[in-house]
Amino acid sequence: MSLHADDQGRQRKEARRQIERLESRFREAALKNDVATLDKMTADDYIGIGPTGVLQTKQQLGIQALSIANQSSSVLLGLFK
Repeated sequence: MSLHADDQGRQRKEARRQIERLESRFREAALKNDVATLDKMTADDYIGIGPTGVLQTKQQLGIQALSIANQSSSVLLGLFK
């Protein structure tokens, strides 16, 4: 394996670790109903696809998170899987 290929492999592993840390932070914020962190971690032009295939904007995500905040945290966590 060449030095260049080794560097690429290390970069991929580090990128994967960074993504996993961010996903973990996002899930933790969802579990804690931390809307401020969710807001910081979500781009203004965010468009997600919910479990039922419905498109969701950042504003809709925030509204949904707030409306679910009084429900069990397992329901809220399910939104971000």
